[in-house]
Amino acid sequence: MINRLLLRISRISSKNTALEKGYFVLLASFVGIFVSIIAAVFRELLTRTDVFFLMQDSKLLGIPKAFAIPALPAIGGLVGGYIVYKLIRKPGLHGVPSVMKAVALRNLNLLHPHTALIALTSIFTIGSGGSAGPEGPIVEIGSVVGATVGKKTRISRERKGLLVGCGAAAGIAAMFNAPIGGVVFTLEIILRTFSIRAFAPVVISAVAASLLSRGYFGNYPPFYIERTLVFKYVSLRGLFFYALLGLFCALLSILFMNLLKRVQDVFQKIKIAPWLKPCLGGLLAGIIGIAAPDVLGEGYQAISENLRASLTVKWALALVFLKILATCLTLGSGAIGGVFAPSLFIGACAGGAMGSFFMHYTPNLVNTDAPILFALAGMGGMLAGTLTAPLTGILLIFEVTGGQYQMVLPLMFTVAISSIIARSLTKQSIYTMSLLRDGFNVENAALPNLLSLSTAAAVMHPPTKFLKETDTLPNILHHAAEVHDTIFPVEDKEGRFIGLITLNDLKSVLAIGDMGRIIIAADIADPLPRTLTPEDTLDKALNLMTETETEAVPIVSDRQPDKLLGIIRRQDIFAVYKKILEGQDTEIFLE
Repeated sequence: MINRLLLRISRISSKNTALEKGYFVLLASFVGIFVSIIAAVFRELLTRTDVFFLMQDSKLLGIPKAFAIPALPAIGGLVGGYIVYKLIRKPGLHGVPSVMKAVALRNLNLLHPHTALIALTSIFTIGSGGSAGPEGPIVEIGSVVGATVGKKTRISRERKGLLVGCGAAAGIAAMFNAPIGGVVFTLEIILRTFSIRAFAPVVISAVAASLLSRGYFGNYPPFYIERTLVFKYVSLRGLFFYALLGLFCALLSILFMNLLKRVQDVFQKIKIAPWLKPCLGGLLAGIIGIAAPDVLGEGYQAISENLRASLTVKWALALVFLKILATCLTLGSGAIGGVFAPSLFIGACAGGAMGSFFMHYTPNLVNTDAPILFALAGMGGMLAGTLTAPLTGILLIFEVTGGQYQMVLPLMFTVAISSIIARSLTKQSIYTMSLLRDGFNVENAALPNLLSLSTAAAVMHPPTKFLKETDTLPNILHHAAEVHDTIFPVEDKEGRFIGLITLNDLKSVLAIGDMGRIIIAADIADPLPRTLTPEDTLDKALNLMTETETEAVPIVSDRQPDKLLGIIRRQDIFAVYKKILEGQDTEIFLE
């Protein structure tokens, strides 16, 4: 019923520009509201799972707490691993990287088809004590909602992609009560554009999601700062210490990303069933949790304690490195979860430790509120370094802490320093690193990966007149002069396609001399050539040409592999590139 209504409205609105824009605003609002409802259910399930596992751990298992703490994340990893590798079977990319890839390639079919199971897995991972965050699953859920709404309506491909961004922004807005942060995160990381066309619908969706979420959970920031606390303005000399914090956050970001990559490599080499690896990762993270329970789960409690300046310098620094290790063990083993919350945890602890240190040893150069201000700035600096998203690091931290204006300057300065240093040491964010591991470079996606958006059916040429397999060399040469082509398909007596003959093949035969005159077409044609179907993409065709060292690929029927439908030449693919560079509408891209 809803599908029919959306289609009917889209047909009417497509005839009027003003109605079309109003209809898209309505769709963006609908996506925001629907994602907000899902986010509320997700948060409630996560909270209940967290209480079930962590608050009653010793009662639940009937064993000493020291043994129960590592056992719980292991159980969560076991359940999550079973869902991912036994029920889904092909987990692939998930979370924010999967959405980034789908948007970059403008192919919404790349979004994970089992998003609900992925979300359920993350609930078990985080709720049982696995060190991960909820933002990855909720961004993916929101994006799938936006993509589904786009597919059910008759709107342009560009607007379908914008609805994916609307869903992502709505997820962040509802989950963190941060509409501004959700918008900036989406524009900076998911859509990678700040154009007005993208800005307006994403804002509308985030506002709709946040309004509904606040009605259910209340209008409270996730990380509360006492309203009686009034920050002092930071002096010019004080900025030097925030520069040091920015440097520290950048180095921690690099450590976090590199260690995660190494742990993934180690788990990939471990010879046990893939669905058992998250269990092992959860067990190892749980062992760390025996000494430092704060590193388990989202870690919001430790963040709040840093914002109250209640952690010692040594313990805060210890939590920094223990959280990095626990997160890498959890996610590196294949468990499902995000890196957003762990990054906030690491930044808050690092900043709180440095603030307390400077306040103790240089009381004349920093304010008495330094531990809290440094914790806030550290959260932004860590986000900026890990996600390569400085605007998100500034605006989201300001929003989720209900911050005061006095915190903006040190926050901005720390984020800037962290971004510059992290970007100079590595060109990748933690998200693009995952994409590279999957064989996709989002930084270079603008042109090369456009080939993934075009199918062979759009550019293939119908075959010329067929040669018979019994045609002799003189007949073949006469045929070549007649059709003015360089590639000639060959068929057998039953009219079935058996191969191609190229001009280079003919040159090789002519070089033999008189012996070439007793050769027939079947002798020259490439036996059992590699073929593609009309649904295959041009990047696959180009890769096949490179692999087989040929200049053309035959396109055959999916149901009848011996029926030639067309031929794609290398120059056809280069022509597509040229049209893209010249800005022409090629009409070849996937819906």
